Amino acid sequence: GESAMAQLYIGAPAVAVWGQPLIIRSESPVATIGGGMVLDPTAEKIRRRDDARTARLPALAGDDPLERASAAFYFAGLRGFQAADLARSAGIHNVEEVAEELRDRGDLIQVDVSPTRTIQLHDAVLDELSDRVRRALEKFHAQYPLRRSVDRAPLASRFAYLGSNDLLDAVLCRMEEAG
Repeated sequence: GESAMAQLYIGAPAVAVWGQPLIIRSESPVATIGGGMVLDPTAEKIRRRDDARTARLPALAGDDPLERASAAFYFAGLRGFQAADLARSAGIHNVEEVAEELRDRGDLIQVDVSPTRTIQLHDAVLDELSDRVRRALEKFHAQYPLRRSVDRAPLASRFAYLGSNDLLDAVLCRMEEAG
C-alpha cells in the first residue's frame, strides 16, 4: 500500500513511544479505518504550510538512528528536550553516545537558560528563533528608523513566551556572533 504521514489529535492523553504501532477504528459502526506507527509521541501541531517541519518528518521514520535522533530534537522545539528522551521519542538506546555525536556535528546546541539550568536545542530551532528575533528587530527599526538601538524591554516582552530572558540573550549572542 501507499504510505502517508498524518498528524492525529486525540481527545484524551495516551501513552505512546516512537515506533509503536497504532490502529484507528470508528466506534459506530465498528470498523478499522487505518493504521500506522507513532513517529513523535509528544508532537506539537504542524501547520500544513510549514515546509521546514514537513520536510523533516521522513527522518523520524527512517532507519538511521542519528538522523532520527536529530529529527526528534528538532521536533522538540524549545521544550528543553534531554538526551534521555531519545529512547521514547526516537527509539534510541545508546542515548548519550548519539547525543554526543549530534553535538559534535553541530546539530545539538547546549544553551544556558539560567545559572543552574541548561537545555539542549537543535541548531535549526535556534536558527528559526533567530529569524523571528531578526524580523522583530526589523519591525522595531521600521517603526523607529532614527534610533540607533532598540530598547530591550519591548523585545523581551514580545518573546516572553520563551519563559526566560536567558534564552533570548543566548539567541541575541548567537546572532551577534554570526554578524
